[in-house]
Amino acid sequence: MTLQLIIARHANTFESGETPRRVGACTDLNLTSRGREQSSQLGRAIASRFGQIEKIYAAPLLRTKQTADIAASEMTSPPSIETLDFLREIDHGPDENKSDADIAARLGPQALALWDEELIMPDDWSPRPLDIVKSWQLFLHHIAQQTDSGQTAPQKTILVVTSNGIARFAPLAALCPIETLDDHTIPGHPNGAHGNASLASLLSQLSLPSLKLATAAYGVMSYNDTKWTLIDWNKRPS
Repeated sequence: MTLQLIIARHANTFESGETPRRVGACTDLNLTSRGREQSSQLGRAIASRFGQIEKIYAAPLLRTKQTADIAASEMTSPPSIETLDFLREIDHGPDENKSDADIAARLGPQALALWDEELIMPDDWSPRPLDIVKSWQLFLHHIAQQTDSGQTAPQKTILVVTSNGIARFAPLAALCPIETLDDHTIPGHPNGAHGNASLASLLSQLSLPSLKLATAAYGVMSYNDTKWTLIDWNKRPS
């Protein structure tokens, strides 16, 4: 049996012309009217491409729950939606709800580039990359086990709706078998250089220009027997 996992980023929370800010776990915004339209487009695109979705998991924030609810309403048989706290979003600490210019003034001009391009997180943001990767790995292991134990349909599809800071670690988790997870092989471990080297190695295996997802965009991972495979990333609804 094949298990397909769709990982979607929530839709727009900023109005046109509004200065974007780093909103994370501590900032609970509603979708804009454009964001609601994007969520409908996302639901229709997913239904058209994948057919029936068995279940939706969403972060417990307004923007992710609203995206999930609206997307589900566009499906012929709307699936149940369950919230999972690990999907919430990065807590940006003193940089929460601040513009990139404000963050660069505090941390230096390279800090955001290191985070966006190499997943090297500022010291006072949380949860740490190690913990995010582990949470994704445990989730992937859980849904794969459920698929292996009793499902008879040839294919099962699950949708996750989360935020950009959390979503980007899912493909990395798929590269690490759960039994290999430890503090010295997963990026974000306090032993800085060692963790960063491991992260760079994982990123190079993916051959993607970026792990960022645009608003209301999604990626697809597939599980077959014992292995997760990245199928698509940053796919925009059309």
